[in-house]
Amino acid sequence: MKRLFMILLIAVLCIGGAFKISYSDQLIAYADSDQQDTLFILSGSDNGIREIPLSSLRFDCKDMNKEIEWYFTPIEEKMLSVMSLDQKIGQLFIVRPESLSGGSGKLTSMTDALRKGLSERMPAGIIMFGENITDPSQIKAFNEDLHMSAYLYSTLPLMIAVDEEGGLVARIANNPNFSVPEYDSMLSVGNTGDPVNAFKAGLAIGTYLKDYGFDIDLAPVADCFTNPANRVIGDRSFGSDPALVSEMVGECIDGLHSRGIRVSLKHYPGHGDTANDSHTGAVVTGRTWDELKARELVPFMDNLTKADMIMTAHIVSAGVTGDELPATLSPVMINEKLRGELGYDGVVITDSMEMGAISKEFSQEEAAVRAIEAGCDIILCPGDYNKEYDAIRDAVNSGRLTEERVDESLLRIIRMKLGIREE
Repeated sequence: MKRLFMILLIAVLCIGGAFKISYSDQLIAYADSDQQDTLFILSGSDNGIREIPLSSLRFDCKDMNKEIEWYFTPIEEKMLSVMSLDQKIGQLFIVRPESLSGGSGKLTSMTDALRKGLSERMPAGIIMFGENITDPSQIKAFNEDLHMSAYLYSTLPLMIAVDEEGGLVARIANNPNFSVPEYDSMLSVGNTGDPVNAFKAGLAIGTYLKDYGFDIDLAPVADCFTNPANRVIGDRSFGSDPALVSEMVGECIDGLHSRGIRVSLKHYPGHGDTANDSHTGAVVTGRTWDELKARELVPFMDNLTKADMIMTAHIVSAGVTGDELPATLSPVMINEKLRGELGYDGVVITDSMEMGAISKEFSQEEAAVRAIEAGCDIILCPGDYNKEYDAIRDAVNSGRLTEERVDESLLRIIRMKLGIREE
């Protein structure tokens, strides 16, 4: 019936003097050549017929085909098309505020130097640590000033991130100047056995983060706590059972999302079975890919469609990759396994690049370029933002990285920032 209606409409338009613009296999546009006030879009998809007021388009008849194409171009592609290479490179980083100010002191408010840094090399986001947060009025004002600067200097919003897992790692809740819900640990939430409690935790944390002007919570921890000797994850995890952890992680994400907070599952491919701390040096897991899929990866795999970002761990998985590269710098672990086999096409963010597992093994510049080569989209906490920024630009100019590769990351980052999820 719809096809018959389309045929009849086309016939009427043609008889009435309409002109036709065929601009793709799926869409045909007709406009009334007498009144020139309505554009009819006949779609080969399930969308059927759409009417677009011609006043919403800006074209002369010579460029009508291009203008219609532009009208239907996804917003993220439009935004990308007007960005310079330098603007794109900035969006590959989330940095400490001090990385933009050039000073050595810890920042708790907007400064002229920080504002200048934002105007020159606007990053994708800012991460706040405990030393940047003193009390509710201070952090709310600081975040508002940062957001306002982004409106002045960028076409994209600035995302402000924080580690607020609940328990040991909670920059807000562990500050005595804040009166917010506190949690002993996420392990204690997991021990209740009721995923509703994880949703409530995400909801509570998301509520106060939104109130204080944050956009991203670098949580929840999706690691399974399976090694009692583990010194870096421990009770930050919801537990040791992959199915339980997976449910808890999913509910916690839902709670955070219900307050408009974006999340980052961490630490892919699973840090809970390791013994050493990647903050201080190299960490190795001996598990094969099949072994990881049977346990450590379960909470990640089950929640891929919910994740705004997945954070990589700086751990070596020689049983998977056959080399000594940490996951953050491994094309096998990110491009081949996470993106290829598991099918994840969201944003991949590194763990802090200041951590010993990276900084003791690689130069800052080389680590940044390798992370992008491997398939990461955002570099978190570069040791030296300007050096790593310049290294990526040099890699593009030399041909080691292509601008098309940068664009792949930018499209994912823009979608994440605008809340666009691909079907």
